[in-house]
Amino acid sequence: MAAPNDPPERVAIAKVATTPNPNPHTQENDQDGQKTLPSVVVQVETPPTSTSNTDHHEDYDKQLACYTGMLALFTAALVVVGIFQYCMMGQHKEGLDGLLGAIKTQAEIANRSLILQFRPRIVIRGGWVNGTSLAGTKQPIGGRVQFVVTNAGGTDAHIYKSQFIVKALGDSITESSLMDGATSIGEFSLTTGQGTTITIPISLEMVENFQGEFSRRDEPLSADSKPVYVVGNLWYKDDLGISRSTGIHREFDPKELIFVPVENSTSEYAD
Repeated sequence: MAAPNDPPERVAIAKVATTPNPNPHTQENDQDGQKTLPSVVVQVETPPTSTSNTDHHEDYDKQLACYTGMLALFTAALVVVGIFQYCMMGQHKEGLDGLLGAIKTQAEIANRSLILQFRPRIVIRGGWVNGTSLAGTKQPIGGRVQFVVTNAGGTDAHIYKSQFIVKALGDSITESSLMDGATSIGEFSLTTGQGTTITIPISLEMVENFQGEFSRRDEPLSADSKPVYVVGNLWYKDDLGISRSTGIHREFDPKELIFVPVENSTSEYAD
């Protein structure tokens, strides 16, 4: 008899058969009042093997193999698509870099054209004379000339070099010694429309020349006259590094007490 927990397909089918006892002695014993139990033969029939489970496993394996193959094909397709996208991105990056480079070049050209069109232009105005006296006295000890340096152009100007000096016509001046003792106004920058005041010192001897010219202001020019001049140059650059210069050549006017440009002088200019 099969156990209760065995699966149904594994339950053995038992057949019980009784066989007569061929032993006559046994029959005699039965007649004497003792009952003999018949012999029992148990025949266990093995149930036929079911093929449904085997077929089920084979179908599962086939489906798993199919799915695995499909997954491999899909993965390969993703790899191909990824390679294609990488190549396309590389070409797109090259094109984008080229476009950005072209835009940068155009911007630089536009900026250069703008600076060239609206370049800086330094002009020097004024030339006022101020004397310096000892405290509490009227005795002069020196003086100065003041100018206003202005950027009249459309872009920034960067001043990097300058030299200015005041000289009297009666001095012994050669071309090589004209700027001996010249004064520099330093390095600085001026934006569009910006101006600044610069000061050039003058000696006591030059102040005395101013006073002599002032006292003879209504007299005709004579041998005693010593006209006083201021000469100088200023160099500056724009944002492109292009250098330009401005020069002054002015004579002291004793009536106006100011330096005025010398007429038709090539040393008075503004690039």
